[in-house]
Amino acid sequence: MFRTLAAKSVKEVRPGVYVYDMGQNLVGVPRVSIANGRAGGKVTLRFSEMLYPDLKESGKNVGMIMTENYRASLSQDVYTMKAGSQVFQPRFTSPGYQYIEITGIDEPLPLAAVQGVAISSITALTADYKTSSEKVNRLCRIWSGPTWTTSSPYRPTARNATSAWAGRATSRFFSRTATYVSNANQFLTRHMYAMRDVQAPSGRFTDVAPIGGGFGGVLWEARESWSVGSLSAIQRCRPVGAELPGDDRLHGVSRNHH
Repeated sequence: MFRTLAAKSVKEVRPGVYVYDMGQNLVGVPRVSIANGRAGGKVTLRFSEMLYPDLKESGKNVGMIMTENYRASLSQDVYTMKAGSQVFQPRFTSPGYQYIEITGIDEPLPLAAVQGVAISSITALTADYKTSSEKVNRLCRIWSGPTWTTSSPYRPTARNATSAWAGRATSRFFSRTATYVSNANQFLTRHMYAMRDVQAPSGRFTDVAPIGGGFGGVLWEARESWSVGSLSAIQRCRPVGAELPGDDRLHGVSRNHH
């Protein structure tokens, strides 16, 4: 667990449909406290990173959660209640979200009863950044970066692309930020070992680790994808055939894919 925050607001966007705003994007799980549950009753939680804006194009969906950017991922939890007081906190998935839609309850839960538990393999930040602009400071406080480091660098399970994509997760933006604001070197070094474990006999790396596979190419914009905070991680991988950035075997068949 990295941090816990309570919902900032709630709106009943349709009868019996309550949308809670957590105040910022996070990767983690909800923690929902129910004081008087009905045995056998079902509560459904759906997640989103944005709402339909108040525009003509949104039609009747204004204020509802928007899930198109999640693509084929369902990103919902269905909880069967017991009688009385209880707390629901999923253990198997960790969506990326700012909004939680809750249905199956008779009235809105208190804001303090709907929490977001941000999770991460990195337990603390080691750097801070403050300016005269509160908006910039707030941007710096967003924890989405640290909470992308749960077991492997990955996209949160809100989308149907949840594996550690090497050219994106460990490269041009993620690793540089992670190693600047936290002690992420060991975490990223372990992921480099996972990449080495699924390296092809030809010396080519896969898009995804530790499972392997992908779209058929390797490390988009690979020249920057070795920003792991320390050359030692690269040097440990060199014996299996991975030369430093620039080797054709690193780029593979997708050297022109962006």
